[in-house]
Amino acid sequence: MKEKYCKDLTILNARVSPLDSGTWKFICIFRNTAADNMTMDTSTGLWTWKANASGNFIFSLAWNLVRCHSLVFEFYTLVWFPAYNPKMACCLLRALKNRLLTRDRLSNFGITQQVQCVMCHIGLESIHHVFFECPYASYIWSLCKLKLTLNPTISSIEE
Repeated sequence: MKEKYCKDLTILNARVSPLDSGTWKFICIFRNTAADNMTMDTSTGLWTWKANASGNFIFSLAWNLVRCHSLVFEFYTLVWFPAYNPKMACCLLRALKNRLLTRDRLSNFGITQQVQCVMCHIGLESIHHVFFECPYASYIWSLCKLKLTLNPTISSIEE
């Protein structure tokens, strides 16, 4: 099959088509990084991975070469802890990153024209309103404070 369809092609000179799968596109995008970290022994035809002293390929080393490195998320321990609830953690993470699909954001994307809060029909439905300004949210926070015997007032998502 290779002789019929892929004559004289290797991973280093293969072309990418818009119809190719996402995996193939990913491989082709990062092939230059891979080529910089691999050498081919012409006598045996075997590839050697230069990123490892033994020459063996290790997925974790390859992943660290191609992934985007970023700083540790500031609220990492608040969101991800041993007894976390995945749904709550994802909701909290989206709220902290201002990525919840509130009506103000949906209207910015052109998905909806209505921007009033669904619960109270008073204010603009934003993350700040949904969690702190809406009368419904204020009621829920007061119940939480009673249950947990807390006094402090939380007025923004950053707190």
